Amino acid sequence: MKDDEGKAKKFNSVSDMLNYMSQQGWELITAQPFYNSNSQQVWLILMRRKEKLIK
Repeated sequence: MKDDEGKAKKFNSVSDMLNYMSQQGWELITAQPFYNSNSQQVWLILMRRKEKLIK
């Protein structure tokens, strides 16, 4: 994910990222934290595009 200047977009927290993605038209399916082999917390997040309602 990149910002308007083409640089990697950074967030202060997972919730900040989820709020941003929601504003961009995505909805959260699931979010699972786990620890990698270096004992660092990593998030596996599954999202999908929100359906557009036809009027």
